[in-house]
Amino acid sequence: MNTEASARGPIAAANALAAVLEEENRLLSLQDFASSATLEAAKRGAIADFEAAFETGAALPPRERRQAEAAQRRLDTAISANGALLRGAIETQQRVIRTIMQALDTSRAAVEPLQSYAQDAAGRPVAPVAFSLRA
Repeated sequence: MNTEASARGPIAAANALAAVLEEENRLLSLQDFASSATLEAAKRGAIADFEAAFETGAALPPRERRQAEAAQRRLDTAISANGALLRGAIETQQRVIRTIMQALDTSRAAVEPLQSYAQDAAGRPVAPVAFSLRA
């Protein structure tokens, strides 16, 4: 955990996390999955710093509340976009895998569509388990 970042307070920690997410979002929007994966350590560190900044539970002085609200809006926007972009990346991975599987087994692909990654055998939604950059 970066104690310097958490010592600066929750506003700085929220802005730092938002900056990492915004960069990841930029790379995901370019479908540069390999580069976006390199941000994993920075993202984990920023999340840890963000959590540490709020562990004390100290209230912000009134003059910092507007800054905190702006940081929260920025972070909320980055998180929302990140979720949508990650879902899109998983869908892209599914299409690549489906194409490869169909190319490998044309007899099966012609008569039996592949099961969606997002459903189990009973048709219930399943959360994604992993995202492979080598698909």
